Amino acid sequence: HGVRERLAKTHTIYITQSNQGLGFTHILPLLLRTYLPNLQRMYFINFLFGVCNPGFFAMLPQFSLVTHLLLFNFSLSTFSGFRRMICAFPCLDKLELRSGGFQSQAMSPYTGQAESRSIPSFTQLVLNRVESRFAEAFVQWMISHVKHWDIRFLDIAHDFYYRPDFGKKPNNGIIDDLFGLSASTAEHVHLQDAGNGMCTSRRPTSKIDHDD
Repeated sequence: HGVRERLAKTHTIYITQSNQGLGFTHILPLLLRTYLPNLQRMYFINFLFGVCNPGFFAMLPQFSLVTHLLLFNFSLSTFSGFRRMICAFPCLDKLELRSGGFQSQAMSPYTGQAESRSIPSFTQLVLNRVESRFAEAFVQWMISHVKHWDIRFLDIAHDFYYRPDFGKKPNNGIIDDLFGLSASTAEHVHLQDAGNGMCTSRRPTSKIDHDD
């Protein structure tokens, strides 16, 4: 009985997938959904979307109070699973995506299908060293489904140059698009070029082009 009471008061959960095998990460929502009614922060470490139990995504909306979601070292088999996960949390305010991407270079990253649930209007976004194709698919998804974002905190560490044909080509479209989504609302913007170490940061009071 005491354990149930403590779980009911839990606000944060860290779920780490073993590097040795499939582990139990994908079934935790099925096991804990009735014990964590006040959960607000979910952190997934070493998360493999491709091995999820069929009921995994169906159970996530029961954690309706989650405001902060972190995916660290994640691997996608398709973009649709990622979409379902993000849309499962209507109160999501902070989304952190760190060190992740698609499993196969041959797969189509984004097909544009509609999601039954709306994208949550998060105001804080962290993209840290994610695969370029995933970053492009994610930003395209944001732009195509929500016209007006209210992003106030934007933190990006990304290789702004990539090598699709053994040569360096500028990859600034992602940044331009994210700036377009947050230009009128951003209060903190931090950019780090993960390719050459160049780092810039801005903390505008109202517009993205207003420096301290």
